[in-house]
Amino acid sequence: MRKKIIFLVLVFGFLPMVSLAVMQTSFTLDQGQNLKEYREAKTSEQRVQKLQDIGENMIGRRISVIELAKNRFTTAQRISQAIKDKISLVLDDNVTNLNALKEDILAGDDLEGLKTKVKSIVTGYRVFVVVIPQSRGLVVADRLGGFKEKLVELKDKIQARAGELGGDEADTSGVEALIEQAGSKITEAEASLAMAEEKFSSMQVSDASGAKDLKSAGKQALVRARESLRAAKNDLREAAQALKELIKTQAQSIEQEQEVEQE
Repeated sequence: MRKKIIFLVLVFGFLPMVSLAVMQTSFTLDQGQNLKEYREAKTSEQRVQKLQDIGENMIGRRISVIELAKNRFTTAQRISQAIKDKISLVLDDNVTNLNALKEDILAGDDLEGLKTKVKSIVTGYRVFVVVIPQSRGLVVADRLGGFKEKLVELKDKIQARAGELGGDEADTSGVEALIEQAGSKITEAEASLAMAEEKFSSMQVSDASGAKDLKSAGKQALVRARESLRAAKNDLREAAQALKELIKTQAQSIEQEQEVEQE
């Protein structure tokens, strides 16, 4: 069960959402009260005030979620600085623009104009449908990409050592087969990661429905990438163990030859 939880955190980033859910509860309660008071308002001035409260609440909720996500993404381990900088820029831009919109809403006094501006908090930003899922997907893809590079390095080291043993006439065919198999799995993972990055990067605020489909496709690609990398890791572990046995056998053979010569 613990492994499954770790897998879900790695691929989908579920644990941060626990904190987000707790945070969103208080905002939802406030929002419900504001909506109730807005409907019950008797004058246009009262409705303007309540609509401003609703807008401020909605923006505050989104900014808090963005800032929490940014902190988690930028302090996470095994993520490249390039992706941290890229995501930070996107999230910071959203916070800046949302704060500007909040000031605009609080300064407004036209009811119909305020309705349009409050609506744009959702339609113009799509924080929960696009911004956060997109950032999370790119972070996970980057982390898996780093893991893939480590496997490539390991594969190359094992292959180089197997080549040395093969030059000494040791039978390295079994090791070579495992290395080739691992290489194929790494290639599959590269293709899946490229697809995941393409899907998440293509998510657009202006197309919420399409963004949901792209997010789903991106998640599936991440799952395939992780499965391929896990298979490659297992193949390389077996190859390393087989190589170790070959080295041990070769050392014993040399030792026996030396003993014969001494006799």
